[in-house]
Amino acid sequence: MCGLVGYIGKNLSRAYILQGLTRLEYRGYDSAGFACLSPVDHRLIYLKVPGQLHNLIKQFEEKPIDGYVGIGHTRWSTHGVASLENAHPQFDCNKTLSIAHNGIIENFHELKTALIEQGHIFHSQTDTEVVAHLFESLLATRVTLKSALLSLVNQLEGAYAIVAIMQDQPDNMLVIRKGSPLCLGIGNEEMFAASDLLAFADSTNKVLFLPDKSFALVRKDAIELY
Repeated sequence: MCGLVGYIGKNLSRAYILQGLTRLEYRGYDSAGFACLSPVDHRLIYLKVPGQLHNLIKQFEEKPIDGYVGIGHTRWSTHGVASLENAHPQFDCNKTLSIAHNGIIENFHELKTALIEQGHIFHSQTDTEVVAHLFESLLATRVTLKSALLSLVNQLEGAYAIVAIMQDQPDNMLVIRKGSPLCLGIGNEEMFAASDLLAFADSTNKVLFLPDKSFALVRKDAIELY
């Protein structure tokens, strides 16, 4: 049972996300990761490690990355062993799109085969990486972000909660829910996303439990729910 935490807002995200992930350790996990958009140029940067969360925290001593929009994840292995490559977040081909995911994509073998035939190169054994590459493919062929998201959720089979960030959408955090828990915390010019409201309970008392089979574009001061 993986743990998801996301943040977008007026403050840097890393402290909120690490605090949230610490509070979600009860869910069990075997690897951890963090990704954010650089405050300087919106470049996607990340750290992830096998093992416990303290391994990730120690890595920040050497690479103290942070950003105003970020996502974090603690993974419990389903598809693929516990390893650096299989730790979340996962990415598209060019590493401009980052996804953290809880749940199971039941048709990931079929989707992966089709994406490989299109030229996509995979670096993990996870079903999550398939979501990143599929979204990348849809963004290249759809007119709007909303239409790409609609096509994505229509093609994914299974139960899942997804939080994503993108280099060319620095003002948005993307969230999707079908069957797996996901909630949003509404703050003052800041928004939180998590598998459990415990992750951000002391930062806001305004919570939106994302409806099942829905997705949202989350900005620091607004939520577009579909």
